[in-house]
Amino acid sequence: MMPASEGRIQTPENKIPQELFIGRNRLELADLFEIVDIPREAAGNLDQAVNFTQPWVKGDHTQPQHKHFIGEDDRPRLMRLYERFGMVDEVPVPNGHYDQLLVLGGIQRGNNSRLEFLNRTMKSGRVTAGQIIFLGGQREPYENETDEIDENLQQTAEHSDAWLKRVQEGGSTLKWESDLIRLAALAQLGNLTLKKLHLRLGNPYEGNRPPDPIKRYEFVWNGTPVSLLHTLAVERPNGEPRHTTEACIADWLATYQPPASARVAFVTANPHIERTALSAQVVLRKHKRQDLEFIPSGTAANPNLKETFYLGEVARLLYENQRLLRAE
Repeated sequence: MMPASEGRIQTPENKIPQELFIGRNRLELADLFEIVDIPREAAGNLDQAVNFTQPWVKGDHTQPQHKHFIGEDDRPRLMRLYERFGMVDEVPVPNGHYDQLLVLGGIQRGNNSRLEFLNRTMKSGRVTAGQIIFLGGQREPYENETDEIDENLQQTAEHSDAWLKRVQEGGSTLKWESDLIRLAALAQLGNLTLKKLHLRLGNPYEGNRPPDPIKRYEFVWNGTPVSLLHTLAVERPNGEPRHTTEACIADWLATYQPPASARVAFVTANPHIERTALSAQVVLRKHKRQDLEFIPSGTAANPNLKETFYLGEVARLLYENQRLLRAE
């Protein structure tokens, strides 16, 4: 469960800002709470809403610990609510030039869809970027990613990339999510020309965590600089240690130091576009980088997602709303 809040903030209906997720969706949240046996009135009080929904975030996005028992008649109702929440459809990158374009990593199905989205966006000619940065990190592949990984390896069987050939021949392994992003990029974007590899200095490892010297890779793709950032795992209250959105954003700020008032596109995927953007904003405030024009976008939700995935995102959004109000 996420850390217990110190004290309470009074957030009845007339005190919740309308720009927040709970402020925009109070009536829809009340309907959702009724379906999952939470008191409807909790949708009018942010503290209550967070307390009731926090059990939904235990575990991981794709491997939640909390089980929901949803009747077949309720599934269409829930999907209509998720659509109202803005958790289903694709959100295009707005037209124009960006100083940096970030792509947040995920499970391999997500890596492929986000990089296909990036390829489609850049080929449209309506979006340009001075630099593209893939945000990867220290998370071992899950068993349920095997099919996507195998498909990527088949798609790239004739690729000339030296690292990929070592992987295909068993001379190198897909150890971390960063490796999976690199594989997905080769499958979806084509050739990435490796220019430089950066290693970490010193010994930043703690406990039983294995040494991991890779810091970032620098490539070129169709003339555009592309970096792959490898963020170390951090402790998490709801699951095993791994890199998180916030850890990646903090690492990106420290490593690339975007210029003042830079325009930054942030590519992720529904149903968590809004939530990951809020997590990023927490880090931007902490590092006093509210000057950045940080613009979220991303792919449509996978049509096969289960209720546990959506409900977990609802709980995380409510928690981020609470954190935002406390920060203010």
